[in-house]
Amino acid sequence: MTIQQRLHLIRIRESEIERIREMIAEHMSQLEPQSPRYDSSRVQTTPENRTEAAILQVQAETQRLQRLKARQSAEKGIIRSHIETMDNRAYRDVITLFYMVRRQSAYHGLTLPMRWADVAAKMGYSASHCKRLHRQAVDALEKTFKA
Repeated sequence: MTIQQRLHLIRIRESEIERIREMIAEHMSQLEPQSPRYDSSRVQTTPENRTEAAILQVQAETQRLQRLKARQSAEKGIIRSHIETMDNRAYRDVITLFYMVRRQSAYHGLTLPMRWADVAAKMGYSASHCKRLHRQAVDALEKTFKA
């Protein structure tokens, strides 16, 4: 697997981690007590089996989240150690900002991957220059993995 693929996988995993967190929150909201419905001929309440199913889904998703976070943390650690060996600070910054740092979303406190505009604003360069630096940084990082 190339370094570009490994870096891309980090972004994909971060989005997957965020999606699992959302699913857990959704399942947790199903566990909150709800009032009975009186809109039909008989009173409807939340059946016990729905509660049990939600609890089991929360547990399964929590375990899946923990495994994914552990794998993500290990992969990020390996890549960070290689990033730290790079001499060019701009290369280190562009790789770190684009792949390792997430930005806050205005939607329910979610985090999203950094966009090129975000990276450019943080670094004080144009987005096109950041993309150019990114290509050079990936090539330099690839050399550190081969060494």
